[in-house]
Amino acid sequence: MSHSRALRAVECLRTQAMTASQALPESENPEPHSAAKNLQAALDAEALAMSKNPQSAFHGKTGNGRHLRETSQTVGLAFSGGGIRSATFCLGVLQALASRKRLASFDYLSTVSGGGYIGSWLSAWIHRKGLAEVQESLAQADNVNTSTAPASSEPAEIVWLRRYSNYLTPRVGMFSMDTLTLLATWMRNVLLNLIILLAFFALLFTLPYGLLRGYDALATYGHISGYAAAWGGLFFTFCIGYNLWHQGLRIKRERNGLISVPGVILTVIVPGVFSVVFAVIWWIDSQPGWDTAFANVCYLAGLLLALQLVWVLAELAERKPWKQLLCDTIVQCLAGAVALICGVLVIAAASYLLPVSRVDTLEYKIVLLCLAVPVFLAALGVTTTVYTGMVGRAYYERSREWWSRLNAWLMTIAFGWAIWCLLTFFSLPLLEWLQSHMGNWISLLGTGWIGSLLASMFLRKPESASVKKQIRIEHYLNIASAVFVVGLVFVAAAATQKALLAIADRTPAPVFDKDYLPAFWAIFQGKMPSIGALTVNNPDTWGIPVFLVAIVVLVGVTLLFAWRVDINKFSLHNMYKNRLVRCYLGASNQQGRNEQPFVGLDDDDDLSLHLLNRKSGDERVPQLPLQIINTTLNITQGADLAWQERKAASFAFTPLFCGYSLERTQGDTTSLRVTDSSKQPDPAYRPTDVYAALDLEEQGFTLGMALATSGAAVSPNMGRASMPMLAFVLTLFNIRLGRWSPNPAQSQWGSPSPRFGLLALLYELLGLSDERSRYVYLSDGGHFDNLGLYELVRRRCAVIIAVDASADEQREMTDLADTIRKCRVDLGVDIRFNQLNNFRGDANALCTQGYLIGEVHYDAQNVGKLVLIKPSLASLRNEPADVLNYAIQNPTFPHQTTADQFFDESQFESFRRLGKLIGEQCFDDPLVKQLLRVRKPAPPPVPAKAITEGRSHFTDFIGWLLKRAPSLRPSRDGSLVDLFLEMLAVTLITAGIFFVLDRTLFNVSSQFCFRLADCMGVAQQQFNSVPSPGQSTAGEWRVALDNLFVLLYLSVFLLGYKVGCGKHWKVWLLAVVPLVTALSDYAENFMILSWLNGHASVDQIGALAMLTWMKFCGFALSVILLVTLAPAIKRVFIKRWFG
Repeated sequence: MSHSRALRAVECLRTQAMTASQALPESENPEPHSAAKNLQAALDAEALAMSKNPQSAFHGKTGNGRHLRETSQTVGLAFSGGGIRSATFCLGVLQALASRKRLASFDYLSTVSGGGYIGSWLSAWIHRKGLAEVQESLAQADNVNTSTAPASSEPAEIVWLRRYSNYLTPRVGMFSMDTLTLLATWMRNVLLNLIILLAFFALLFTLPYGLLRGYDALATYGHISGYAAAWGGLFFTFCIGYNLWHQGLRIKRERNGLISVPGVILTVIVPGVFSVVFAVIWWIDSQPGWDTAFANVCYLAGLLLALQLVWVLAELAERKPWKQLLCDTIVQCLAGAVALICGVLVIAAASYLLPVSRVDTLEYKIVLLCLAVPVFLAALGVTTTVYTGMVGRAYYERSREWWSRLNAWLMTIAFGWAIWCLLTFFSLPLLEWLQSHMGNWISLLGTGWIGSLLASMFLRKPESASVKKQIRIEHYLNIASAVFVVGLVFVAAAATQKALLAIADRTPAPVFDKDYLPAFWAIFQGKMPSIGALTVNNPDTWGIPVFLVAIVVLVGVTLLFAWRVDINKFSLHNMYKNRLVRCYLGASNQQGRNEQPFVGLDDDDDLSLHLLNRKSGDERVPQLPLQIINTTLNITQGADLAWQERKAASFAFTPLFCGYSLERTQGDTTSLRVTDSSKQPDPAYRPTDVYAALDLEEQGFTLGMALATSGAAVSPNMGRASMPMLAFVLTLFNIRLGRWSPNPAQSQWGSPSPRFGLLALLYELLGLSDERSRYVYLSDGGHFDNLGLYELVRRRCAVIIAVDASADEQREMTDLADTIRKCRVDLGVDIRFNQLNNFRGDANALCTQGYLIGEVHYDAQNVGKLVLIKPSLASLRNEPADVLNYAIQNPTFPHQTTADQFFDESQFESFRRLGKLIGEQCFDDPLVKQLLRVRKPAPPPVPAKAITEGRSHFTDFIGWLLKRAPSLRPSRDGSLVDLFLEMLAVTLITAGIFFVLDRTLFNVSSQFCFRLADCMGVAQQQFNSVPSPGQSTAGEWRVALDNLFVLLYLSVFLLGYKVGCGKHWKVWLLAVVPLVTALSDYAENFMILSWLNGHASVDQIGALAMLTWMKFCGFALSVILLVTLAPAIKRVFIKRWFG
């Protein structure tokens, strides 16, 4: 780190400490400096800060930020995206403004992508030299010597841009060091990327071998698996009933986690899948006949009837009419019986079709592993479908929709399981079979697969093509990407199996005669010895199965590299950023430049974004024009259909605040939390000086980082252009210019990037991103608004000068139309042009002028002006000779493709000169001159009052015990400690009842053992006795009650840890202890059930003893941890009720 950067770091920390110390008196400043703000609060604070600058339209006015915005007429300048083409054209426009002394007329500078190149260049120059000097230097463009030899007066900052017009590789040539460095950086990052992803894929295709070993281990506990399946199915059914009961209640997502999508997954789908797995193990192991199957079905039916009784009691407690309750009970019992019979018939049919009787043969065991679980899930789907149909009109439509969504999840899991296992075990035999039968055709198939990769990476939509042609090319891209992805997954599975089998069994594979074409099943059977060696204890690997060693190694490699390889620093983002910073921000840092001579980069070229606020005494005043760097917050997944086309929202970086605000037509969060049009969304803006400021290497979020993010045109997630299959390919080969940034609305807003990048990398691989995660995926601002108008309209600028330098050869105004549409839909602001069709030009796209004046209708009383400047060739062809010559030689000028980021001298000068020419014509227009002086008011919407919530029943109960009046009881927020106390009381009462029942009804005395030897003795004593029929019945009832008690004490421990630790990460570490304890307790109970029904064996004594020992030790440790946290829980309770 350079000396000046270290000084800036100290200064930044001192400034933040000073700000924090000033915020200490709560009465004067109750909100800490780093607190999140919503859109209106951020804009108010922005106006107050800008009012301190004499150049601002807010200066000289009094009042709060909202009053300033209502009484001021601001002017905004917008530079569109378009890569270096836009940057160079906008440079000419800036020179035209400077020559007419109009640079100081602007309050805001909104930039997107390529427009951000030149906008950041201007901001850095103003920061270092001041606006007066910058305006004077930019205005100089003529011969500086009037009597001697002519010499250009062009400032050094523009000369620097000419030198680095090829900013990616300044030294041109295929084998130049700049080009090779670019290639080496990409290859390094791809290698690190592939290590993580391929290790993860190999891990996925190794895990199914563990299922084989797991089945062998559980096969001796088939009856226990049956009980586990029955009780798991009971819990599954109970959670379904809970969700359906909630269908008729008012729902607030934050308070009903169990009925949310994650809640349903955890409480319904996961238990259902585990029940199916245990049922499959029982089914394969016992191979039940009709008598056994009937008995087990009756056992399950009895459990379901008990659950039905619980429902009846709950409905009676709600005072439901008994006639309706009786009718509903009969209908539900009848529907359940019919559905259960249908499910049993499906499983019976599967018993005849699948090779259950040949399970002792490894190849048939693999077939069952691949297909049995999907078949049972299908049976579960049939059961739920029949049940829904039989219930009929007793269910509302919303309940039927719920069942359909559940079946969709079950279908997805079934297909996923089948594909996962089939690829794991059959990909290599299928590849060898294809090779033996197709001969040289397999090479042609591989060539086509590689061709699909090349098409995915290099086939791009022509920017000047029609929309229909672009859609057609998108379809081709999707197909090519899908072909490659399918082939890659198949090859990865085959390669993983090949490597594992080669390690496990070194005997040569069977060799078939060249004239003999083996059947696929013969090739598959030939792999069985190697698969068998893979799953048994291997002396070469310390007596551990090879697959288990492979899993440990792959997990270690994946976790290590995902932890250490930063997902942002080792993408193309930093490579792209470094070269943009050198070209555009280094232009104003030439004096005293301290570049590293080997690479030509200087850390001081870049600067922290919040430093674009000049110091004035003890405070910082925003530099004008205040730059708004527009990026895109990708929201490719969600339920709101209003934004399914755009898949994005605006994320803005300014020197004051960074963040986003979702309008009512964007995002899941807004659709759930903002139902009133006047209410503001959740706060998602953070002060720039603290946002992502924990990275000491970068010293906060820098101007270069924002600049590169705004120009991240090629990314796996690209707003409305996102395609999941293409995202897979781009992520795999590290073609990732976008950035994972902390979500300002979440708790990790200070961290610059994810500490563990595997999840973010997988989200990027699958094209998944939204606004609810702790880190959001940001890409090119043009993926949402390519003109930069959206944020200026949000600020209700009275005058906007917009430069649209996008590639628009047919002058279809696509980007303009897209922005107008978003402003109308999201903000209720209409933008109109009276002569837009004439502005398109003639058949050759030649225009009478390169600018057009329109109107921005904020509301009926406030109408702003919009001046649109667009690269255009005049119908009179009065451009300078060199520009005209370049246009003749390059017919696509001035709309050459954005993919061309390697400008030569003639190209750079032609775009710059054309921008200066059109800018001079525009700013000499009297109407435009007048607009730059006139300002109009722009009042913001008034936010609605906050809506208060009721209290939970356990809060009211504690308030009643404390004799606290209802109006003085705390709100629902923070009521977790109340729930903990109530659950603790219920658990203690249940434990007392349990103790009494053990002494009286069950005649059982609990034997505690904290040494494994003692537990072994207890297990031997129990298994050596034979239970009588009466003992079996009483024991089964006691196990059922004990299962309930396990749920109670697990809930108490988890709630207590959560209350005591708060949001600290240690709560998840502590939760492992009671979870393991509860699982051990459940497993012990299932083994006791097996013993009570006469299915236990001597081989199970060791396992029972181990489970008993783990249960008692885990319970004791859990109690100790809870007692340790008791003071913290007490403080939380006192603060809530008395603090």
